[in-house]
Amino acid sequence: MLKNAYSRLLIDIEDRLADQVPTLRWIDQYHGQDMTDIRPSLAYPAALIEFEQSDYEGMGQYDQLCHASLTVRLLLDKYASSAQKSPIKSRNTAMLCYELENEVVNALHGWTPDEDFVQPLIRTADRSENRNDIGLRIRIISFSTAWECTDIEPEPESDDEPAEEPTE
Repeated sequence: MLKNAYSRLLIDIEDRLADQVPTLRWIDQYHGQDMTDIRPSLAYPAALIEFEQSDYEGMGQYDQLCHASLTVRLLLDKYASSAQKSPIKSRNTAMLCYELENEVVNALHGWTPDEDFVQPLIRTADRSENRNDIGLRIRIISFSTAWECTDIEPEPESDDEPAEEPTE
């Protein structure tokens, strides 16, 4: 059984996307797969999940509240022209990135895993990154959530007094 909230949430998001967005052919954790000189060997369209940043605030004792931001990167490998004079088939293919993004948002925005260990995911932003050099169109969707960290245990204090140093 996984205990860490990041581990649990990553797996739950992967499973949710696989169930709700069957168009996705590859769902994984983001490790910079799109930062290469060649197209990464993934099945497309792909969704890559990354925990971007977390901020913590104290709740008393050693408990904390974690405010986390995460992203879902959608990688699409089909280029098509969206120009007004392009054939409608081409224009529709070019719009697939937005249609897929809508499916991902519908699957995750307001959703919580079954165990309710985090607050609902809330979409906070989206943006594009095009990697024309390796033939990828990338949409990045940001979400926020929060959870209580109550499993942090301080190091036990020792009741032993320090040993006296020998005197000569």
